[in-house]
Amino acid sequence: MPKILEDVQIRISNITVAFNNPELLKLLISRGSLITAGKFTKLSEENEKIDKYVNKNKDELTKPVAAFITFDREEGKNRALEYFCKPVVKK
Repeated sequence: MPKILEDVQIRISNITVAFNNPELLKLLISRGSLITAGKFTKLSEENEKIDKYVNKNKDELTKPVAAFITFDREEGKNRALEYFCKPVVKK
């Protein structure tokens, strides 16, 4: 990408990918609550719900919907914003 303020090499420090999975998180929290409460007899039922949900929504659950990127310099952020957020006008 072309420079914005500085002509330096840009490195990415970290990338965290986010998924659209609030329902799965609710099921996992419910499962964790059962474990915390010591209700192990109800655990298999909750595991079945989780398995059924994951099998039914596998494609949706494995498709990233956002990425949080940390650059080692502010120049990296500026270049990324310029490159990805500026509309491209085709002539």
